[in-house]
Amino acid sequence: MVRDKEFYRTMFKIALPIALQSLLSLLVVVVDNIMVSFTPDGVLAQAAASQVNSITALVTAALTGLVGGSSVLIAQYWGKKDMERIKQVFAVVLWICLGVALVIVAVLKLFPEAIIGIIIAKEDAQITALALTYLGIICLSYIPFALSSALVGMLRTVEVVRITMYIALFALVGNVSLNYIFIFGKLGLPPLGIRGAALATLLTRLGELVLVLVYTFKVQRQIALKPRDFLAVDRQMLKDYAFYGLPVGLTDAQWALIGML
Repeated sequence: MVRDKEFYRTMFKIALPIALQSLLSLLVVVVDNIMVSFTPDGVLAQAAASQVNSITALVTAALTGLVGGSSVLIAQYWGKKDMERIKQVFAVVLWICLGVALVIVAVLKLFPEAIIGIIIAKEDAQITALALTYLGIICLSYIPFALSSALVGMLRTVEVVRITMYIALFALVGNVSLNYIFIFGKLGLPPLGIRGAALATLLTRLGELVLVLVYTFKVQRQIALKPRDFLAVDRQMLKDYAFYGLPVGLTDAQWALIGML
């Protein structure tokens, strides 16, 4: 058993914000499911949101796995304090996450009925209609979420962990507040029901991305990052990620998926 008190302090310093972020991220998804149940569509809207959010959960697991794979490479370069290599890993993973999110959104936009038909029975026409409305908007949130989760996940590997908790709190509070405004038609707006819940999540994810970008480029000092560091992708680093990081990422995503099924 480890008796070094510094070890435990470091472990809790890193682990607790990550654990809290995971809990709050789950609540962001659950909030939509709960709040739409108080609309005129009630149980039907709740069923539609919850089924679509199963897709969101799968996307989240996939992106989390892709980012998790970067830790294998970043850890060795962080030990050597090789900041240039770390920046190269950041660029590779950021573009991969963005690419995956864009492909997923494109598929969901092009074939929404086919995707919804997999998770909702065809005879449930009312739930399907509500789900299609919700999916058409909320899937757009996957793009800013992919960028922010990639940056936050990689920053954690260089011991920048506070942003994890800040962003999770922002997402939860922002989503609840915007849900209340858009779903029920507050501040002079018309009630949008399940469409409002999706819009609230999209705007929350966009706000989240803005905060992550500001924190990454202006606030944190562990690694000096500039937007230009992400403009080019190093081919050798891409190969290294595919060989060393991707298998780890796929394993992480696999366990996340199993945990949700």
